[in-house]
Amino acid sequence: MSSRDPEIGVVVVADGPWEATLRTLATLARATIGVPHRLVGVDDGTRDETAAALPRLPGMVTLRSDLPCGFAAAAAAGAGAARTAWVAFLRTGAEPRR
Repeated sequence: MSSRDPEIGVVVVADGPWEATLRTLATLARATIGVPHRLVGVDDGTRDETAAALPRLPGMVTLRSDLPCGFAAAAAAGAGAARTAWVAFLRTGAEPRR
């Protein structure tokens, strides 16, 4: 890492429908205003519109698995791509607890 690289990486594992991913990204954008970070979006390889939509988002490193890989494998790939001292993982497909 150079001195200009952010220390915080945020890995968004898109393992839910695109609408859930979009809501997560919108919330993240509001929460990180002014905080230097590297955003990594990882599609878990399931068949939905996420694979086509993620690469179109500016400022995001995007990864995609060719086969469904699950949260753990997608998160590991994202952590490697973040190349930061600290990494936070967000899962878009998790159902809220009631």
